[in-house]
Amino acid sequence: MTLAALAEDPDRLRREWNECLRRTDELDPGGYPSEQTEQLFGELSRRRTRRRLNQASLAAIDDAPRSTRPSAPAAL
Repeated sequence: MTLAALAEDPDRLRREWNECLRRTDELDPGGYPSEQTEQLFGELSRRRTRRRLNQASLAAIDDAPRSTRPSAPAAL
C-alpha cells in the first residue's frame, strides 16, 4: 500500500487494500486486518486526498489573472 501511495496510484492503493482484506479473510474467515493496517490505509488515502486538494489550490492560483492594472479607479 505504501508503494502504491508513493506512486500516487489510487487505483493500485485500493487494489492493495482489497487484497489485504481478501488474504485476511482467507486466513481467518470473517477476520479483518489489524487496526494498524487499517490506520495505514486510512492515512495513505488521506495523504493522497490532501495532496490532490493542495494541487488544485495551486492550479487555481496559476489560473488567476496576472494583471497589475487595478480593476477599479483608485479613490483620490
